[in-house]
Amino acid sequence: MGTAVRRVLELPSRLPTILKRGLRSSADQAARMSGILAHRERSQFHDLTVLTYHRVLAEARCANYPFSSLVMPLDAFRQQMRWLVSHGDVLPLSEALASRGDHAHGPTFALTFDDGYADAAELVAGVLEDVGIRGTFFVTTGFVGTRELLWFDRCALLFAAVPETVARRIVGQVCGERRADLRPRPEADGATWTRYLKGCHPEERAEILTSLERSNGGPPSPDGFLAMSVSQLAELHRRGHEVGSHTVSHAMLTDLDDAALKSELEGSRDAVSGWIGSSVPGFCYPDGDHDERVVDAVKRTGYAYACTTRQGVHASGSDRFRIRRVDVAPRRVTNGAHRLDVTAFRRELCGLYRRSE
Repeated sequence: MGTAVRRVLELPSRLPTILKRGLRSSADQAARMSGILAHRERSQFHDLTVLTYHRVLAEARCANYPFSSLVMPLDAFRQQMRWLVSHGDVLPLSEALASRGDHAHGPTFALTFDDGYADAAELVAGVLEDVGIRGTFFVTTGFVGTRELLWFDRCALLFAAVPETVARRIVGQVCGERRADLRPRPEADGATWTRYLKGCHPEERAEILTSLERSNGGPPSPDGFLAMSVSQLAELHRRGHEVGSHTVSHAMLTDLDDAALKSELEGSRDAVSGWIGSSVPGFCYPDGDHDERVVDAVKRTGYAYACTTRQGVHASGSDRFRIRRVDVAPRRVTNGAHRLDVTAFRRELCGLYRRSE
C-alpha cells in the first residue's frame, strides 16, 4: 500500500489541497485500521525520532505567515506535546542520544527548534514545561538579542512589498542570465522568491536584498519576526532546556571558504557558551546544507553531534553528525480546522509513506 499511496500523494501541486488532504486521510485511516501503521511504529521502536519545528504562533498569526510550512498553530502544538509524553520518553537531544540502545523501554523523542525566534522563549518553553519535558533550541547567534531580520524573512517580506516588475528587474540586473530558467513565474510570492535566492551566490543575494530595500524605501519592519533576547536564552538553559548552535548568520555553509566556515562555527559556539555559561553540545546545519568538508569542520569545532534536514529517524549506531529529523509541517498533521489529526501525526513520526533508503 505504501508505494501506491505515495504516488497519489506526489501528484502535481495543482491538485487541490483539499483533495490531497482527503486522499491522505483515507490512506491514513486504512493504515490504522489494518494495523500497518502500528507495525511501522513498532519497527522503529529502538530508533530515536527527532522532531523539527521553527515557529509556534497563535492561530490568527499563522494565517498570513510567509512560510506556511514553518509555523505551527499553538493549540495544535500543545496537542502534539500531550500525545508525545503519553506515548514515549521526550528528552533534550543530547540526553536522547545517550539513552538509545538495545534496551530502550519505549519510543524516544527529541524536540528541536531552529533559528531562535522570540516565541521559542515566550510560548514554546512554557508548553513543554507544562507537560514536564524540555527541548533543544538551535540559535543563530547574530540574530539573538537584535532587531535584525534573518535573511530569508527579510527576503520574503521585501519581495512581497516591492512591485514585481521592479523586483524581477533587480534580480535580472544582479544575476544576468545565470539561473534565468529557474526564476519564479509571474505573481510568485515572497516564499517562492526566497527559495530561488537560496541558490544564488551569497554576494548576489546580498546585492539583491540591498537593492530591494532601496526600492522599498528602507528595510521591512521586524515586528513579528524578532529573535529572543540573550537573557531569555540564558533562562531557557537555566530551566533545563538544551541550547545549540545554528551558526552566526544562517549562512549556506557549503558556499563558504574555509576561513568563513570556521568563523561561523566557532563564533556561534563561543557566543552561546558565553551566554549560557556552559559548553555547547550540538549543532544544526542551516537549511541542512553540508558536505564532507563542512562535517569535518563541525567535528573539529568540538560539537558532539549535528542535525540535518534529511527526513527520517536516527537509528542506533548512525552518524551523529548527520542526524535525520522529522519536519513537522502543519498541513500534514492538522485538519481543516487547524486541530491535530492524531493519525496523521503518527504517520509523519514513523514515516509511513517515506521511501526506504
